[in-house]
Amino acid sequence: MVTGDHPITAKAISRAVGIISQDTETVEDIAQRVGVPLEEVNPRDAKACVIHGTDLKAMSSAEIDALLGNHTEIVFARTSPQQKITVVEGEHDVLNRKILQSVLC
Repeated sequence: MVTGDHPITAKAISRAVGIISQDTETVEDIAQRVGVPLEEVNPRDAKACVIHGTDLKAMSSAEIDALLGNHTEIVFARTSPQQKITVVEGEHDVLNRKILQSVLC
């Protein structure tokens, strides 16, 4: 999901409509459950993530590709119209590579 909504709102809506499954955790969920700071949670341990537009702005294309490859349930919040285009293009590139890899195997 790519939205201009606040991350808390975006996460709640995405859970309500099934974009983030009820039993799937984000880094924030894991940190809260375990009782540690966010920095101590390995992002790869979370199947879901909510990315703020400010964080997205600082990410390289390779980091966006890695994010799309490492998480199955992703919400981008507080994104600008240009960031929405960037996310869609990045998802399209990742999907095309996955299709190509499956065809070549």
